Amino acid sequence: MNHNKKEFVELVEKYESLTIGEIEDAWVNNSWASSGHDTAKQLTGFGGPFSCTLCVAITRNCDGCVYGKRYGCLSGKNKKSYDDIDDAESPRKLLNAFRRRAKHMRRSYPELFNTKIM
Repeated sequence: MNHNKKEFVELVEKYESLTIGEIEDAWVNNSWASSGHDTAKQLTGFGGPFSCTLCVAITRNCDGCVYGKRYGCLSGKNKKSYDDIDDAESPRKLLNAFRRRAKHMRRSYPELFNTKIM
């Protein structure tokens, strides 16, 4: 059973709604934010079981995740869109990576977007 469907949909919506201005502000205003990974973590919780909104929602128990298996979010068919965010070298590249990840997530799990999730 997937216990983080609501958070999954919210994360897709977050990826789709972030602006270049928000990303630039986060990138520039933090001396440690030198990569897509750091900025994405600040803005969305990306990148680790203690910050990821999907992981936190299921208390870091991958079995209850929409992705269905341990590290499913960053492996297999999900690896490229994860790596694109992780490796983004500029705010513009990060924005594009967020949009591609959101599109990939919607295509991979369309059933989550066709019904109201409680």
